Amino acid sequence: MKLHLQALEADIPQTSSKTNKELKNIMSQIDMMMSEIRRIASNLRPTVLDDFGLVAALKLLCKEIQKLHSLKIRFQAEALDDPHDEYAEIAVYRIVQEALSNIAKHAGASAVSVRLSRRDNAMALVVTDNGKGFAPENISQQEDSGGGLGLLSMKERAELLGGSFRIDSAPHRGTTINVVIPFNGLNAHEKDQDPDRR
Repeated sequence: MKLHLQALEADIPQTSSKTNKELKNIMSQIDMMMSEIRRIASNLRPTVLDDFGLVAALKLLCKEIQKLHSLKIRFQAEALDDPHDEYAEIAVYRIVQEALSNIAKHAGASAVSVRLSRRDNAMALVVTDNGKGFAPENISQQEDSGGGLGLLSMKERAELLGGSFRIDSAPHRGTTINVVIPFNGLNAHEKDQDPDRR
């Protein structure tokens, strides 16, 4: 579309300033749409997962969040080795992304720890912050009123893959999220239903 408009622009006399201005506005909108499409495509499956693997992708994510917000993030990870499981990797990446976003927006924390390790045939993730904490028993009430959807999303991602999701928190005592996701925990039918793979 942009190339066609540029060719059209070259054929319009310079005296038609109004038309030229409109074309420039349209091309500017196309540029914004292209940037948004690239962003959405990257978010569906960050290319760094394919290029460098989960550990590198999480390290980069932690650096980006730390740069954007006043958070000190300590990231630790063991080498996961095989088996490679793209669904488990995407789920862990998205859970860390959502957890850090929640912490930055709501926790009032100054420090965060993200730990990823191998546990038998599963990945174990622990995200801890020193923020204001909350009462976990209130989560279901928040979900019913439209709040707490980030926590619900993380829980669903873990459970879709046959994993577990647990929150330990209390007011003024920070929050710890524990996630265990087995490798190859998603069967073929469920893979077809995974929204990130459509």
